[in-house]
Amino acid sequence: MGKSDLPPVDCFVGERFGDYEFIEEIGRGKRGVVYKAYNKSIDHYRACKIIPQKNLGSAWELEITKVVKLEGIQRIAQYIDHDAKLLDNTPYVCILWEYIQGCNLRDFIRENPTAITLGIISAITDQIFKAFIAMKDRGISHNDLHEGNILIYYDTGMIDPDIPRIKITDFGIGGSHNELKPKDDYRELARICYNLLNLIDPSNLDGKDRFFYDRFIVSIQKRLLEANPTVGHFVQNPQELIKILRRIPDEYDTLEVERPKKLTHPFDYLRCEQIGNSFELLQLLYSQNFPGYNDLLRRNNTILTGPRGCGKTTIFRNLSLKTQLIAGKREGATGDFIGIYYHCTDLYFAFPYLKSELNDVKRQAIIHYFNLSILYEILDLLSEASKRFEDLVNERDLIDLQIFLKGYFSIYHQPPEGSNIIRHLMSFIVGEKKAVRDWFNKKKVRKSQIFCLWISSKKLLYFYKKI
Repeated sequence: MGKSDLPPVDCFVGERFGDYEFIEEIGRGKRGVVYKAYNKSIDHYRACKIIPQKNLGSAWELEITKVVKLEGIQRIAQYIDHDAKLLDNTPYVCILWEYIQGCNLRDFIRENPTAITLGIISAITDQIFKAFIAMKDRGISHNDLHEGNILIYYDTGMIDPDIPRIKITDFGIGGSHNELKPKDDYRELARICYNLLNLIDPSNLDGKDRFFYDRFIVSIQKRLLEANPTVGHFVQNPQELIKILRRIPDEYDTLEVERPKKLTHPFDYLRCEQIGNSFELLQLLYSQNFPGYNDLLRRNNTILTGPRGCGKTTIFRNLSLKTQLIAGKREGATGDFIGIYYHCTDLYFAFPYLKSELNDVKRQAIIHYFNLSILYEILDLLSEASKRFEDLVNERDLIDLQIFLKGYFSIYHQPPEGSNIIRHLMSFIVGEKKAVRDWFNKKKVRKSQIFCLWISSKKLLYFYKKI
């Protein structure tokens, strides 16, 4: 059956289900239509799915009774009631659901394609796994999971009303259509994850996000799609699958931060680059005795020169607060500066072969790109610090940070509940840097960009808005 077999749009406006009157059609799929229903006496809304009786198999009502067991599960739209009705001389089944003010994932992607980041994909998958845990505990499967059955909504009653949340709906009727074999929930979730990942260009991801992207795909292929229970305890086990997903960032940190062997002699390493991130070794070799060390800390511009391998890069890296936190030598920012290390090859490869003369707009674009890069490094520093000091950043701080950034990035969307907000912001900044590169290189981009001043009256170009 196709959509053309369904009743005309809004043809049931004014009809009733108990005390609820159908006031408008708010959606339609292959099997039925959805109406927003209103109870005037208590000022309350429900969603009513209206399905032609012929579109349902013989076991659909048995499936509906299973959904009652999911009552009270936060991430699942609540079933209320169902009944058979004769509308326009055609038998229909009306199923009353909790009304969710929002849109489904399919529409959310279509309307906000730039909002999809690895953080959002991870958070959506995490929340679906949590729903799967409750479903498994009650012996229930969805049997027709797809983007249209995952609702994205905002809860104005929460302290953070701008954070999107999800609910899964339409349980119990998908697999019964024309007696088709029910769809496997885990296979359908894998398909949804693949579709979301296809919205992201992995070539634009930094090391940590690229690692997550690659490992996520491997997890889909080797774990989420696996159906043989003898392969491992994780097979169709949402408790284990959610742990695997959450361990991916820690796996990257384990690979990234490898402590070098303790230095026993100043010449154990041939070049300073081999020392890596060891703050302890740098302090032993250079510390305050490095010629010109105090000049680097003064509030003026200082240029450090020297032959390749003499230790310039290592000195600057170890002046950064991030390196010192990783080495366990600092517990916070002290003194009158915070060290941030930024490798200028990022700028070189973003804008190669620049002309000697640039117009003001292009100059602003380069400055803006640089400041986006610094913002990324600040967020990365905040991410590292928050891992080591649990109370450093609270939920309210992250909400305020997003509200602040939203004032400059009109296209920014807060991630769903449960997201790693800092990682989501970092992914968003990576996308904005790509937008600047595309604009500069005259590729197909958004509408004209305005590069905006911020930070009081200082001539620092940090963010831009879309017209």
